Amino acid sequence: MYVIMDNTVATLGDLLGFEGYLNESAPFKPEEHKVVWKSDRRYLDFSIGETYNETCEFPRFWYETGYPVDDDVNKMFKGCYDGEFDQVRCPVATARSVLTTIVW
Repeated sequence: MYVIMDNTVATLGDLLGFEGYLNESAPFKPEEHKVVWKSDRRYLDFSIGETYNETCEFPRFWYETGYPVDDDVNKMFKGCYDGEFDQVRCPVATARSVLTTIVW
């Protein structure tokens, strides 16, 4: 028998939003939405990127079936904002969330 517990000890406040979608869901777009602060409050240990890089290196994306996506999917992703989350070093979360949106 296994017991799985999820203990959340810290959560982020609602300080960030996508420009134009501060209080609603933003539609998916591969170019990334610009992130803005909702108020004067800031995270002390986190900052958002303001510079858009036209030539980001994205991780390899995979369908949920385990096969790599076609080149037409990879060509959709061209640029990204700089920031503290490295797209290449976090491929599982990025690929899963992006591909779920693309596939469905």
